[in-house]
Amino acid sequence: MKYNKNFNKGFTLIETIIVMAGSAVLLLAVIAVAITSIQGSNKSDAQALIDQEGAWIIGQIKEQILSADPEFVICAGNFRSLQIASLRDGGQTTYTCNGTAPYIASASATLSGNTTYNLVGTNMEVTDCSQFVTCTNTDYPLVNIKFTLQTGINGGFFDTRVSKNFNEQFVVRN
Repeated sequence: MKYNKNFNKGFTLIETIIVMAGSAVLLLAVIAVAITSIQGSNKSDAQALIDQEGAWIIGQIKEQILSADPEFVICAGNFRSLQIASLRDGGQTTYTCNGTAPYIASASATLSGNTTYNLVGTNMEVTDCSQFVTCTNTDYPLVNIKFTLQTGINGGFFDTRVSKNFNEQFVVRN
């Protein structure tokens, strides 16, 4: 009997389904790795942004504190505001952290008038400032600034919510 070789050329339906299933599993694994990589990258970017923003806020407050006369650095009793008077420009600055609104504000009063600035960027929010400022009054006042910043997208497919606590102390000297 003569064997027809043309009959056995090609794949059966079962072989095709098995190859397609294996390819789908590999594709899903590649997609999962890509999504995890994108999420990690986004969180890393958010962490860098929050570090930069917090360091800038601390730097702004520190500059004002260190240029002030120690007797004119006044902490409010509610732990949410710091008043610094007798600055180089002869004015005063008040830093406040409002627990109900997500910002840290700087209100400056100089000879040219009053101006209020939000020190927190548009993609940031302050999540805790219950102990924003505390002062220890000794020969050289010790000022402690403490707040928590948060940024990113919360929930969803690419959750990138990141928060960081900032806590700095400054000694005010002549």
